[in-house]
Amino acid sequence: MRSLIAAFIATALSILASPGWAANQRDYDDCNQTKDQDRRIAGCTRVIDDRKEPAGNRAKAHYRRGVGWYVKGDSDRALADLSEAIRLDPKFTAAYNDRGIVFQENRDYARAISDTTRAMELRGKASYEDYLRRADSFRLSGNPSAALDDMKAAGSAYPDQQGPQYHYFLGWNLYLLGRYDEAIDAMTSAIAQRADYYWAYFRRGASYDKKGDRAKAREDLQKAAAHIEAEHWDDEAKAVFAQFGLQSPTGLPVNAQSLAGMYDLYNLKRFRTAGELPAPASRMIIAAGDGGTIQAGSPSDVVKPESVWKSVGKLQGRHGYYDWKFEDGKTGRTDFVVTADNDLIGHVQISDPARQAQFNWWYLGKRRP
Repeated sequence: MRSLIAAFIATALSILASPGWAANQRDYDDCNQTKDQDRRIAGCTRVIDDRKEPAGNRAKAHYRRGVGWYVKGDSDRALADLSEAIRLDPKFTAAYNDRGIVFQENRDYARAISDTTRAMELRGKASYEDYLRRADSFRLSGNPSAALDDMKAAGSAYPDQQGPQYHYFLGWNLYLLGRYDEAIDAMTSAIAQRADYYWAYFRRGASYDKKGDRAKAREDLQKAAAHIEAEHWDDEAKAVFAQFGLQSPTGLPVNAQSLAGMYDLYNLKRFRTAGELPAPASRMIIAAGDGGTIQAGSPSDVVKPESVWKSVGKLQGRHGYYDWKFEDGKTGRTDFVVTADNDLIGHVQISDPARQAQFNWWYLGKRRP
């Protein structure tokens, strides 16, 4: 959904430099801006309601209002405005393009294919994204052969964009066509470019399974099951994993005893920005209690003596929490989840009554050997 919204906004911005309208400048400014969708919709509506406006200007206002409705999650109103924009301007490329996106999201694949094709014709040259989006609609409509043609056309026209996603979807369509050796090659290319592309491991494992190579299938499927959260498994994944007796670690409980140990805590924001582990921000000890309870505390060499704290919490499945209180009066709660690699992702919230302040930070906890 987020990527489709980005595509909408990018297309809308590309036509903002059109000739000025004769209506109130504030209405045009409201209709053109992209940050406040309610303001955009109201401004575009005022332009649309001014019947003195030329049809081309009202078409642009309908288009922009349609984008506003889409961003707000109202696909029906978005479709109505985009369709009116096309009626007023039958060669409105951006309106065809974005109406195709809405149709695809609504699983109306025939219309999505038609609109994307029309946008490609009007544009004169199909973009890489055009090919991939239409290929996706073909695949989802049950036509992997046409999808494969579009994927190959995209690869031929834009060889420098043959990244892991390209190879993954190329391989998926080959898999659906029963061309398992080629599917394995494509998925291998995707994995070579992105080692953590675990859906590619799944598709390659499923291809090995179709070829009767259970050993290689199990190896790939184990990697996929260990890293793809159970909530993202579709019916096909559930069936394939079940054949091999595999479960997602994120769907399995962790007991308090297995969680016990010393953890180095890293500032998650710095880790995500740098892409590598910085120096630990703190340390923490977790001990197991009865009935799934846990105790957490800081070793004495980490915090000042007057701030030494101890807390009690509970572990349920792979999610847990602990409440704690500093001796200097501050209180707080940490909610955390145990990852597939048995690291901790925690969110700390601290209340400091003396300073009437609240503090929040996210940490990555890695257990010491």
